[in-house]
Parts: sequence; structure tokens; C-alpha cells
Amino acid sequence: MKILITCVVLMILAAAGGVIAALVPSMGRSPDTEQRHEFAKSPQYRDGKFHNETPTPMVSGSKGRMAVMWDFLFKKSRLAKPDHALPYVNTDLASIDPDKDVIVWLGHSSWYVQLDGKRILIDPVLSDHAAPFS
Repeated sequence: MKILITCVVLMILAAAGGVIAALVPSMGRSPDTEQRHEFAKSPQYRDGKFHNETPTPMVSGSKGRMAVMWDFLFKKSRLAKPDHALPYVNTDLASIDPDKDVIVWLGHSSWYVQLDGKRILIDPVLSDHAAPFS
């Protein structure tokens, strides 16, 4: 039942977003002359279009988006596993100065937080609700 309600809410939100996009006249409209002059002031705007400051890989070539998504989900990549051991630090929580503010990642979604002399353990597994919808 909860899944059904979640799906219905998501469909309503998607439909509302579509209606808003269709009714707002500026959505998809070409910029007017004033907006083009504002664009020209941006350092990223050259030769009539915006350019990324850092190189950004784009989906291109003979593969379509669906083929790229399929490969991402189902094909093994040589980059999926590092070629060396990842560095880590063993933290002795008992030896941390109680007056020092620290945040320690314990793994997965668990955190040890020490602020203003208070110690807090954050771990959704210890909660009655370990997920946003439960």
C-alpha cells in the first residue's frame, strides 16, 4: 500500500511539473535581446554560446543514451575496482580529546559526531525508520 501511495504521489508531482512547464511562457522560449546582452557579460559565454570552464565528458559518438545506460548498469568496468589499496585511518574514539569537535565516518551511513563536548552516534540502522519511506 505504501508503494502504491508513493507511486501515485510521484505521478501527481510529475504531472504538476509538466503542467507548470507548459503554462509558464518563459519555459523553452529563446532569450530576448536584453537577456542576450546579459549573457555576453559572462566569462563562460563566447561565440554565441556558453562553454564549460573545465572539460566535461558528454555522451557522444555512435552509442545512444540507452546503450550507455545499459553498459553502465550491466557491463563490468576495469575502473570499478581500484588498482591499489585505498588509504584508511583506524580511529580510536576513546582517545579523541573531549574538547575537540570532530566528525568520524564509521562506514556506510554511520557517523560519530563530537561537538561542544557532546557525543552523538548517527546510524539509521539504530532507528525505527532506516529509509526515507518506511
